[in-house]
Amino acid sequence: MTRVPSRRLSKSCKNIRKYGERLQLRRRQRGAELSLTDDLDRLREQLSAVDRHLTLLDSISITMRQNAETSAMNMIKTYFHHMQRGFDSETAYDRDVTRPFICAMLTEDVKCQDFSGRNFFFEQWEFITKAHESVTMTNDLLMPLPVAIDDDSDVYIIKACGATSCRITRDALTKFFPHILRDEELVQWLIGKEYSYGYTMVLHVNTDGRVYQFESSIDLTAGLFSLMQDPQTTIKMVQSSKWTKGGNLSGFHPEVQECQYDIPNSVLS
Repeated sequence: MTRVPSRRLSKSCKNIRKYGERLQLRRRQRGAELSLTDDLDRLREQLSAVDRHLTLLDSISITMRQNAETSAMNMIKTYFHHMQRGFDSETAYDRDVTRPFICAMLTEDVKCQDFSGRNFFFEQWEFITKAHESVTMTNDLLMPLPVAIDDDSDVYIIKACGATSCRITRDALTKFFPHILRDEELVQWLIGKEYSYGYTMVLHVNTDGRVYQFESSIDLTAGLFSLMQDPQTTIKMVQSSKWTKGGNLSGFHPEVQECQYDIPNSVLS
């Protein structure tokens, strides 16, 4: 029988036998590393796309908020234009223009520190306007205040500052400063005179673009002192006046009382 010579293995084959499993393992590891790198690249791209999308949404949200805030500012500016002479429902302008506008601007259950309800708002202003010979209100400052974006209770807050001037009549003294009636000489001196008070008003506007609550404060002391030029008389008038700190008339209706309501997220308190 002829003997078949054994086949000699090349060096490469020997290496494959010797290191084959290790090489295959390294290839698998390298493949896994490449796959992981690809996965990380795809993940980074996805995160980058999400980040760009969120940035776009933030930009849109900021723009929408700025537009809505501007609309709220314009609405309140128009309010001061309509109310610059007070409110008297017997005049055609206030009946046909001012009242419908304010009804659209204020929610029916609008609230301030001293009363709740849109009807009381009209009654207060009409009472003040008719009691005086004239009322003039000016607005000197109108500015938005910062609000937390995730705060659902206060969507927009607008601050307004200005002054209101009232020309005195006997009826005004009777209703706002009744103790003065004991001094007829002073009464006669005051009739026809004008006193002014500075006001600060903070209006809270909801997502529908309507004022659902507001805060107000007036500086009656400075206005009366400017008129009287007498500290003692001024203090007596302020302490015994029917004006509330918020600029409303207390006592004309049992449901209008000074600081009877808390204003959520109040700015002036």
